[in-house]
Amino acid sequence: DHIIAVYRSAGVARATVVWSEPMRRDLRILHYISHAGIMSLKITHEFHDDPHADRLASVIRGLGRVDGGSSIFLQDVDRPFITPSVLRQMLACGLEDGYAAPDVCGRAGHPLLLSPTVVSAMLRESSAGLSLTLRDALQPFPCTLVSVGKEEEGLLEININTPPEYRRYFGPVQSRKLTPPTASIARGMSRV
Repeated sequence: DHIIAVYRSAGVARATVVWSEPMRRDLRILHYISHAGIMSLKITHEFHDDPHADRLASVIRGLGRVDGGSSIFLQDVDRPFITPSVLRQMLACGLEDGYAAPDVCGRAGHPLLLSPTVVSAMLRESSAGLSLTLRDALQPFPCTLVSVGKEEEGLLEININTPPEYRRYFGPVQSRKLTPPTASIARGMSRV
């Protein structure tokens, strides 16, 4: 809900969410999907049913469902602490070709904003049977690094992969209450 609310606040009108197939049987996910209309953001839900496919396969599945003429954000749900201002800055960079990313300690962070050129190339490569990583797929394209504030830089670096990390920021799974980290947490995670 938090990620969707941030995108909506930044003016993004549509989203495609790709779930792993086991999530189809999770009642909380099904409840969320059935009530997603309250977010006033047009959301398409896709289930990726190949448990042996790599992460890029889920990305390709999502890219196949979007409007080919638009730039799209690629949001890793393990990095939920984005802000509307970062998204707006990325949209304002005038991306015509290549992709944009927030500048996190001098390197490309997440989310990524992919131009239609990148989206088309990734879909072509996947349909040709090429097995690439996201880094390989993006390598031929220029990256525009978008400057972000020091506090936002620290927030964008937070990567949540384990239940203890999840609980550190969100509390018990049952509560589902989002508590974004403060600047002091961000200082512990970056050079702020």
